[in-house]
Amino acid sequence: QKAEGGASKVADTSFGGNAMVEWPKIYTKRWEEGGVYHFRCSDTPQDESWECWSNYDRLNNQIDHFYTPIYFGSNVSSKLRSISGQANMVSQNATTEINYAKANGNDWYTEVLADRLLIQDLLVMMGKSTDGQTVYGKGRCDTNSAVNTGTMNSRGMFWGSNNGTDGVKVFGMEHFWGNLWRRTAGWMNVNGTQKVKLTRGTKDGSTASDYNTDGNGYKTVSGATPSGTSGGYISSMSSTFEADGLWYNNSGTMYAVVGGDWGNGLRCGPFCASLSDAPSNSGSGVGAALSCKPLATA
Repeated sequence: QKAEGGASKVADTSFGGNAMVEWPKIYTKRWEEGGVYHFRCSDTPQDESWECWSNYDRLNNQIDHFYTPIYFGSNVSSKLRSISGQANMVSQNATTEINYAKANGNDWYTEVLADRLLIQDLLVMMGKSTDGQTVYGKGRCDTNSAVNTGTMNSRGMFWGSNNGTDGVKVFGMEHFWGNLWRRTAGWMNVNGTQKVKLTRGTKDGSTASDYNTDGNGYKTVSGATPSGTSGGYISSMSSTFEADGLWYNNSGTMYAVVGGDWGNGLRCGPFCASLSDAPSNSGSGVGAALSCKPLATA
């Protein structure tokens, strides 16, 4: 509903906006000590080591709010939209997805790594577990097709089930894992070297002036070459393995897709990722969704 009353435009493709979740400024601190990963968050920085990586615009300025999609991306007149009751845009390459996202305006892009990392950590903190499928819901991961957008409109901000077909909803976002792979900017696997970019500008210390599809100018993550069984469970985080799967290909330039699709079973989840798809690849189980970081006000 609209704040002032009346029906929302959530399913209206002629409306100029998109259905998004508004996030406040969230400062975080992350570190590893004694083999243990630590995460803290606050609405104010506790010291100079705290940062709000999701709250930077493309010109390196801090912003009060950023936006993530309620719905998976749909193609409406060659724009990537977040609208209820639409077919999912799949079977496109990364460049097309990005161009369709940017067709909404200069502040728009596909989903980005910094937002994914923040939401992952918040889910672990709130659920007191890295097994997001057990805590929040299995997701649509035990069936043979995806569902269109808006099937979870009647659900609350957080909702899930264990049947593997209904899907999962966290922070008001449909299918944060399961249903369809979500291509995510800022995370590359280039010949076995993981490269990341946390801000669209250069605030994170990267030298690339925008996200790209080759990882040039991204920050290099040392000692993080994927290994083991592609498609197996993530084991480097704990002795009992993560509940999610990791696929990888260390030969070539790979662009991250996350969350898993309709047929991954327990290898789906908030940490599920594939670093085995070139940006030129497309498929019926892969697409993208929107993000928005408006320019800071003067």
